[in-house]
Amino acid sequence: MRRAGLALLLLLGSGCAYYNGMYNVKRLANRARSAEKDGRTFEAANLWGQVSTKAESVLAHHPTKSWSDEARLLQGTAYARLNDCPHALPPLETVMVASRNRDLAEQASLLVGNCRLRQGDPAGAMTAYAHLLDSEDSSVRSLARYEHGRALRAAGQLPEALNELDGTSHPRAAGERAATLAALGRSEEAEAVADSLVAAGDSLAPWPAILDALAAHDSGAVSPLVDRLAGNYGLPAALRARLLLDDAKRLLPSDSGRTDARLRQAGDLARGTPLQGAVRLAQVQAMIGRATSVAELQNAATQLSDFGDDPGPAGSVGAHLAIVAHRVITTAQATDSSTPQGDLRLFIAGEQARDSLGAGRFAEAQFRRVAVGWPASPFAPKAMLALIALDSLSADSLRSQLLSHYADNPYVTVAQGGEAPDYQALEDSLQNFASTFRPEGGGVNPLGPGVVQPARPQPRPRQPTTPRQPVDN
Repeated sequence: MRRAGLALLLLLGSGCAYYNGMYNVKRLANRARSAEKDGRTFEAANLWGQVSTKAESVLAHHPTKSWSDEARLLQGTAYARLNDCPHALPPLETVMVASRNRDLAEQASLLVGNCRLRQGDPAGAMTAYAHLLDSEDSSVRSLARYEHGRALRAAGQLPEALNELDGTSHPRAAGERAATLAALGRSEEAEAVADSLVAAGDSLAPWPAILDALAAHDSGAVSPLVDRLAGNYGLPAALRARLLLDDAKRLLPSDSGRTDARLRQAGDLARGTPLQGAVRLAQVQAMIGRATSVAELQNAATQLSDFGDDPGPAGSVGAHLAIVAHRVITTAQATDSSTPQGDLRLFIAGEQARDSLGAGRFAEAQFRRVAVGWPASPFAPKAMLALIALDSLSADSLRSQLLSHYADNPYVTVAQGGEAPDYQALEDSLQNFASTFRPEGGGVNPLGPGVVQPARPQPRPRQPTTPRQPVDN
């Protein structure tokens, strides 16, 4: 009897420990949700971290208890809230597939679908949302069709997405319909839906997706819609600033004046928000993109000097650009026709300006200096091929020069689809120089200590065509 009583006490103690553990996990989860609702982001993140830890402890000590599915769901929910989908998916998918509790399985399916979309896996998301399509709860079915339609759009299955979205009354489905219609090229219908969302002050619609899809099919419709969004004071200022900033980036290649106007609008709205640094950085990047001379690039780079104090992503990006700009400027200033291996120095400066700074016009100037100042260099044709891609107005003239003067150069041969035995040797020589190069007066490798400039993708050799014409590099 005493042994039986002891066993019963141990069993009861184990059950109490499990109950207490689950009680604490659920209490912490409720506190985390409350903190999220009140906008206390950092507190919520800390609480979700505790939920994940305590739920894992409960599962480690009581893996087969009747509440283990709920523990797994809370563990996975915590990781999902912390944007840690790799850790969230295993417990959530276990509940989704194996739980006999339909409500828990449906909650897990929704979280799995969201995580799969976040990871760029729309097919996995569609599989998860499919578990919800026959739910007994009509609101869950409506949500499932919306989410399934969203996943179909992400997967590029646009007609199927539109069909799914047309069959749900979920309040967020209209935004997805607008994005899908725009992606299908049905711009007028997309604009009509979008205008209804603007009027309703819908801040949760996928506005970046709607605007990007419209830009791909009807670029003239985008800026007027952005104007209507920017003027809607019912929408959060940060959202309107983000949409203006995105529109400025779309306009940058074709209209610098409107780009600057958009950035000024975005700057006014972003003042005092975390987006302020991103707008300032975009304004400086626009200046860098327009720079054609050392003086203009230096003027833009000077404005990057205080970005290191910005705590957001713009701070680290701005500080990095300042370092690269210094290296490019130092190289361009210190190199002339008498500089040993000046052709290689300027070519590297051009690549850095183009690829790391986004200073396409300044890069043009450096590539042109290589072609004009070192016409006998085997890298002069490589510089001219880079110019063809950057300067469309001079492209035909540059192609003619390449055929006339450099028809047998390995870079020209490969660009035309032929094979050149010396091509790889030239590329290796350029990479070896880049790995040890120090700009005069800078004392540092322009690519970073010990860093080798990565080789740019080269066209795959093909059989030569007739007549042979160099193509854009």
